[in-house]
Parts: sequence; C-alpha cells; structure tokens
Amino acid sequence: MDDFKQFRRKQIAELADWTPGFDMAGVSLSDADKAAGSPKAGDKVARNPTNHSDRWLVAADYFATNFESIAAPQSAPAGGWVSEEERFYLQDSRSFCGNDALWWRVGGKGYTSDLREAAIYTKDEAQRMHKARDTDIPWPVSYINTKSRPVVDFQYLDKAAPTEAGGKEG
Repeated sequence: MDDFKQFRRKQIAELADWTPGFDMAGVSLSDADKAAGSPKAGDKVARNPTNHSDRWLVAADYFATNFESIAAPQSAPAGGWVSEEERFYLQDSRSFCGNDALWWRVGGKGYTSDLREAAIYTKDEAQRMHKARDTDIPWPVSYINTKSRPVVDFQYLDKAAPTEAGGKEG
C-alpha cells in the first residue's frame, strides 16, 4: 500500500477553462477522470508555470474544493514569466498588519497582507523599486510561499455564526 502524506501547495496555479474544441494534445487525463466523463464542462486544464508543455486535467469537483480565484489576476510581464526563483514580492516594511507583513498589491493599488492579492515582480523590477525607496524590500516568492499560512481575518467574521452553530457569541 502506498503511504500518502498531506502537503500544501506553495505557488499560484495556472488553469484554463476546458471548453469543447480545447486542444487536449499533450494534456494528461487520468483513467478515473475519463471514467467520470471528463473532459466536460466545468473542468480545467492546468499547466506548469515554468514548463507550459506540462499540462493536466483538473476535474470540476476537485477544482471547486481546492482552488479559489486570485482577487486580481496579474498578467505576465513582456516575454512571459521567469522561474519562481526569479519572482519577487515587494514588502512595505514601514508597517505591519498585526504580525503580518504588508505587500504591494497588484496594480500598485495599496498594500495587502494576503499573498493572493500581492503583486509579483521580476528581480529587475523589484530591485529598481527597492532602490527608489529602501523600505520596499524584495523577497523571493519561492521563500515567502514556504513561510505563508492560512489565517482568518476577524473583521470578516459574522459574529452571529457561533450562536447559530450552538456556540457562544464571541
């Protein structure tokens, strides 16, 4: 018997909607997905961000359970993305939100502690911005993604939810 262990993903996934006529050449499709009728509406095709010829089908149910959209998808820089080791988040080190670092938001629209909303820069872009303001600290995406954790922002909680579930209101 195989010994399966749990792992958390560290990077942003690139997926496209499967539609009739989607070129499935080179897309891995499991026997279980074939038996379930895939490819079908709602399925996605994922690709390796650093090797676009490495593609596989993600069934609609699995996608719905395990993925969420990035608040503001970021388009790739001219020439496409470089490897994850060459991608950087930019921290505004002048302040924090609780214990969380603040990162430049996509499109320069303020700051965020949510990495799903954080802008990603090439090494040259991040270094140029750091030179312009030394409190903006470039951090490698590959490093920061190993330090991130899921958190719950209390300001978005419905204070009545514990009572509705039979617990005491917080």
